[in-house]
Amino acid sequence: MPNTSMLNTGRVYSQMNAELKQVNWDYEFAGKATEESWNSFKQILENSIQMNVPVRKVDQTAMRKNPWMTKPTKRKILRMNKAWKLYRTIPTETNYGKYKVLRNEANKQIKDDQANYRKKILKSFKGKPKRFYSYMRKLRTVKDKVPQLNGDDGSLSSTDQETAC
Repeated sequence: MPNTSMLNTGRVYSQMNAELKQVNWDYEFAGKATEESWNSFKQILENSIQMNVPVRKVDQTAMRKNPWMTKPTKRKILRMNKAWKLYRTIPTETNYGKYKVLRNEANKQIKDDQANYRKKILKSFKGKPKRFYSYMRKLRTVKDKVPQLNGDDGSLSSTDQETAC
């Protein structure tokens, strides 16, 4: 089965190509300086892009920063932040006490959510070593890079192959 995104991309390029072929470039650039010609070309191309290239909305749920966080946890964090703001505007012992209770609940909920997510992830690795190792690589903070080495002539190696030889 052909990839539909590739078909759509080809259709977009052919539509833009057809539009740009219809432009009389000699007429567009006649009597214009280089900068004016460039601006004219750029404007025609941008108009063609706006007319033919579809705009896709990015789903915010797909871009979640913390995939382990649940909606109840987010609500608790929002309530905790609201209590903190109230305490900062009216610094009383009762407001601080309410904030501390909400903070502790939110922190406990966060830790529980992280633990549940970790358990779910670890269960999904059973029989799938590639998925496990990709997850572990993502967690690492230090990335392995091959350092540059000095050659016999004193120059630094530019590729990994040169460094290995």
